[in-house]
Amino acid sequence: RQVTLPGQSIDTTPRSSLFGTISIAPDQYWRLRSDFQWNTEQSHTEIGNARLQYKPEKDNVVNLDYRFQRNTLRTYGASTAWRFNPSWRVLAGHQFDVQNDHKLENFFGIQYDSCCWGVRLVLRERFDKLDISNNLVFDQALYLTLELKGLSNIGRQTDTRSLLETQIYGYTE
Repeated sequence: RQVTLPGQSIDTTPRSSLFGTISIAPDQYWRLRSDFQWNTEQSHTEIGNARLQYKPEKDNVVNLDYRFQRNTLRTYGASTAWRFNPSWRVLAGHQFDVQNDHKLENFFGIQYDSCCWGVRLVLRERFDKLDISNNLVFDQALYLTLELKGLSNIGRQTDTRSLLETQIYGYTE
């Protein structure tokens, strides 16, 4: 076979990698999902991830995950969005780089909703780079969104929503 992407050399290996997904849902609340790429030439996993999710209600979710990419990436994480009464919800997440032994991202937030308005405050710390002395440098951000339901939003709601939807698998507004 001869497979190539623009600007890359032709792959002439006789076999492709195998890709697979396994998803198990023993009941309506629990889900276990794993995706992987198996290198058939070298008989090892190239890329893999696993996620355990507990979602007893639409507004409540807890995730534990592990991601792996050979020689590049090994991370684990946890995230949650949990409504503890009809108006209040806590939001949190943590990602840790096992290979390089440092946190990648932490965030914590609180959200209040009523019939007419809502407010969400999220504090995020994310790994940015190593400085010239090999010290970890983190970006920090504070997201504040005020929503006047049916009228308008104050704050960058799309940034906050995007953060929560990508970092808390199963998050819904």
